[in-house]
Amino acid sequence: MSTKLTMMRENLQLAIRIMEAYWRQTFPRLERKKKTFFPETVMIQTSSFCNAKCIICPYSEVANELPQGKMSWKLFKKIIDECSQNNISKIALHLMNEPLMDSNFIDYLAYAREKNLHAGIGFSTNASLLNREKGKEIIKYIDVIHISFPSLDEDEYEKITGLNFNVSFSNIDYFLSLTKKSSRKIKVRLIFVKPFNFYKNLRNYVEAERIKNFCNKRNIACLRWLFFNRAGNLSNYKNYFQVVTRRTKLNGCSLPTKHSPLRLMPILFNGDVLLCCMDWRREIVVGNLNTQNIAEIWNSKLYKGILDKIYFGKKSNNNFLCTRCINDCKFSYFFNVSIGCIYLLFRKLFLSIGRMLKYQKS
Repeated sequence: MSTKLTMMRENLQLAIRIMEAYWRQTFPRLERKKKTFFPETVMIQTSSFCNAKCIICPYSEVANELPQGKMSWKLFKKIIDECSQNNISKIALHLMNEPLMDSNFIDYLAYAREKNLHAGIGFSTNASLLNREKGKEIIKYIDVIHISFPSLDEDEYEKITGLNFNVSFSNIDYFLSLTKKSSRKIKVRLIFVKPFNFYKNLRNYVEAERIKNFCNKRNIACLRWLFFNRAGNLSNYKNYFQVVTRRTKLNGCSLPTKHSPLRLMPILFNGDVLLCCMDWRREIVVGNLNTQNIAEIWNSKLYKGILDKIYFGKKSNNNFLCTRCINDCKFSYFFNVSIGCIYLLFRKLFLSIGRMLKYQKS
């Protein structure tokens, strides 16, 4: 019975998240006008390397196809200094990589914190290299850390990631003990990416519940993300997703970052600026920070022209990155408005029922 209830709850939560995603896309023109002079978040790849071989990630494929390397200290300082001058909201020191493979990563964190005292600073990691020594240093500088942990089953975890389960698990537990002792408030978020066939397999529900309980016991947030096809860059799932995503006219972006192209700037180790953090093969490079600055690229005609394709319905070619992404807004403006109105009506109804029940109990 409990498993059936879990399935019902998961499906209800999925429906709500889908409606919320549609509602975020309801007024794309208004959202387009909200684009600020400077990005809210920069995502910096200090090094392009990763030690995992996750089957839900394109890294293993693209690492052999594209140049890899480390960001120079001079370029990093230039980026952070400009962020400081423009009072940026968030700095994420990860992008298509495992940040802790960079031997200078803690120095990068320290400089970012020194120059941006009020910005939220963090990164995402698989925790396999988050040992005690690094943990004690990292905790001095960050506000948030995302830990990718796809399964609590040892065999399943190692099958998905190619990493040692016990090492990663031990690192996470020790880091959590450090956060409890720290005087600084640090948000720890565990990321569980659901398989694309999640809703067809009962075992997946059980695993999701185990991870949720694991997080609740340790008082950390659990982010159970829907499967991403990484803008068509996962060859294992290409045939499945191209049927449901390929179009030349777009209606917006529904990534969890909420309109990623309007808020987020991904920066590669060599200074190239991408349109999106899902652009694993670096198809849309909008500028380079070795010769330009962030504000110049962010407000360029090239960037504006690309946003017009995403938000204003300007036609793109058949191979445009966003047409292959499962996170583009799939439906028309009119449909989004309708879904948004239905969502608000149901939300108001459920809240009213909840208040009535609470009143009757009291």
